[in-house]
Amino acid sequence: QSVADLRYLTNGVGKTFAEAQPNFAVFLLATTLYLTAATIVKRQPKARAYADRRTPIWSIVTPYSVALAMIGLLIIETRGAALSPSTQVLLAGAYLVGGLVIARQGIAIRENRLLVEKQRAELVSSISHELRTPLTAVVGFLDVITDEHTELEVAERRDLTLVIQQQAQHMSRIVSDLILLARGSPEDMTLKEDLVPVTRVIENAVHSVDHRGVEISTEVEADLRARIDTGRVQQVLINLLSNASRYGNGQGLIVVRREGQDLTIEVHDNGPGVPKKYERVVWERFERGVNRLNASIPGSGIGLAVVATIASAHGGSTAYRQSERLGGACFRVVLPNRIEAA
Repeated sequence: QSVADLRYLTNGVGKTFAEAQPNFAVFLLATTLYLTAATIVKRQPKARAYADRRTPIWSIVTPYSVALAMIGLLIIETRGAALSPSTQVLLAGAYLVGGLVIARQGIAIRENRLLVEKQRAELVSSISHELRTPLTAVVGFLDVITDEHTELEVAERRDLTLVIQQQAQHMSRIVSDLILLARGSPEDMTLKEDLVPVTRVIENAVHSVDHRGVEISTEVEADLRARIDTGRVQQVLINLLSNASRYGNGQGLIVVRREGQDLTIEVHDNGPGVPKKYERVVWERFERGVNRLNASIPGSGIGLAVVATIASAHGGSTAYRQSERLGGACFRVVLPNRIEAA
């Protein structure tokens, strides 16, 4: 395509399209190559023995070098030609715009690379911070249990083992969330749907969350049954309850009800809530809103992204509003057409 454009530019300045005699064979070849590339663009690349560290510089520079060559050739072809003042101004503007576009693209490439590196560093820092606390507890309590010089009563050993189990489950949830996000779109998620009592799902979720120091209450319609993926919906509740325990001020409320045939899940807390400008972005992966730089509150920013993914896989939606019950945050999940008669 670049060869065809250069040849046309060489022969076409000051001429009509017919007089320039464009090389239609080269244009046709370029179109054929475009279509060929479109047919193979989704093919998986061959496995490599090593990972590419960065994009080759030639693949970034080549498109812009061709554009610069075309601008330079245009300058040469029009130099000394008898052009009207308006045409000269137009050409000068074209040169300026072309140069600015190329310069802006170069800046954009650099900005994108810096952004990717920053996000990578933030991800590693966030995940390592999230895993460090439970790992420290597991290793520390295991050292106590396996220490030959430390005598432990049966109840003490049981309590330490229970803490280790809870921290290990916490790490398992983090890894599961990362795997879920890495697998791609909600359409790729396989659901195992069963007709189950909603109360049982909520009880299992509450028991799976370490909410010491937080009072969790529930409001669930009696005999409410829904056709859902139990494990996934339980994961939704665990993530929302973890947020309520982490960012709330000691109170949490689960409200589950039917709205027609839809199952509605709401988790309220009495914390500071989410500032207005972060209400939409908190559902994005690795986004922690106002706490993105707050290292004193652990979090990886993937919990709400997992909630949104699971809700979408069920054909549902998520939303946020300020809690009218407790005054803090209220995260709402709606799963449509999931209620069935008992």
